[in-house]
Amino acid sequence: MPILKKKNDKIQYYFRMVLFDILIVLIYIPVLLYSWIIIIAIFGISNTKFKKIDKKYLIIGAPTPHFSIILPVRNERGNIEHMINQILGQSFIDFELIIIDDHSEDETFELAGKYIDQRVKLFRLASEKEGKKDAIITGINIALGKYIIFIDADVTIDEDWLESYYIKTMDDYDFIIGMVSIEELVDNLLERFQRIEYVAMQLVNIGFLYFKKPFLCSGSNFCVKHTVLAELINDINNKTPSGDDVFLLHSYLKKGNKICVNDFYKSIVYTYPALSVRRFLLQRIRWASKTKYYKNKTALLVSIVVFLTSFTLVFSFFYLFIDRVFLGVFLYIFCLKLIVDFILIKKGTKNIFKNFKFPFHEFLLFSFIYPFYVFVVAVLSLFLPVKWKGRTWRKKEKMNIIRL
Repeated sequence: MPILKKKNDKIQYYFRMVLFDILIVLIYIPVLLYSWIIIIAIFGISNTKFKKIDKKYLIIGAPTPHFSIILPVRNERGNIEHMINQILGQSFIDFELIIIDDHSEDETFELAGKYIDQRVKLFRLASEKEGKKDAIITGINIALGKYIIFIDADVTIDEDWLESYYIKTMDDYDFIIGMVSIEELVDNLLERFQRIEYVAMQLVNIGFLYFKKPFLCSGSNFCVKHTVLAELINDINNKTPSGDDVFLLHSYLKKGNKICVNDFYKSIVYTYPALSVRRFLLQRIRWASKTKYYKNKTALLVSIVVFLTSFTLVFSFFYLFIDRVFLGVFLYIFCLKLIVDFILIKKGTKNIFKNFKFPFHEFLLFSFIYPFYVFVVAVLSLFLPVKWKGRTWRKKEKMNIIRL
């Protein structure tokens, strides 16, 4: 009997060792895939360099505007005049500005109506329609321009922003992705976390764009040829309050590849950071809520790998308190991710975001926080309703909007 017991103990020991080895392999796979994704992005960024505008153009007497700028707004009293003034002050003047008011409950519509410039065209969304996507579709149907540019009211743009897009349209691109950065306001840890996250996210996307495989674009700054957009308009996903930009991109990539990044420094727009942790999390939950509707393979791959990498880091960290053996596992995957992320940011700040600075100790801190943040946002996005612009969007097959 003692011999049999020893044999059983030995079998159980080997069985546990095999299970442990399998667990370690499963933990390593996501971070290795993540590193592979970042290395691809680093290669793409190494071949992408932003530049200055060295020549300006003027179009006079065209029967229709070259650009239609669509500006959907809701409750933007504090931003609308600044935004209109910025657009009217552009060095490139051949455009129309289409403002679609989404039933604002403040003075947004009245403030926008004060402008007498013929290029400013103000409309109120029909009573039976609601939401940014309905506003965008309405704007597209009104637009006359050869190219349509999308922008938000809460961003800051350079006076040569439109000029940079005109130069890119001279190469007959169908889809032009613009870059977005975070404005420096209070310069605290929360703001700097948002800034570095924004930069890293866009750098990975631009790296993949080099291979014609982008997966993100921002509704605050992108441009599409009007004739192309007419074919994509029915693909705007109305099951989620945001994501019109991303879903348009994914729809276009099924049909074409004449796509580029607007690689002029003057094309970068600056948006405000969330000023509280609560607003920041609600914004990220809204962004994450659209992931379930992705059909683009690159977007799905990157989203899944980022989540799994974050999950393995969180799991490994907490398992340290049960088994100290996991200290080596945690340190290995954390350091591997840290290294590739650091190279990505350094290369990106050299070639694209030249004014972006970050101290290494903050980068180290944010790298530790990031997996927990991703895990929490991903989980909450599955259960919490999305709140945005004074409305709550319930997760149903057909979206139900509840006014707050």
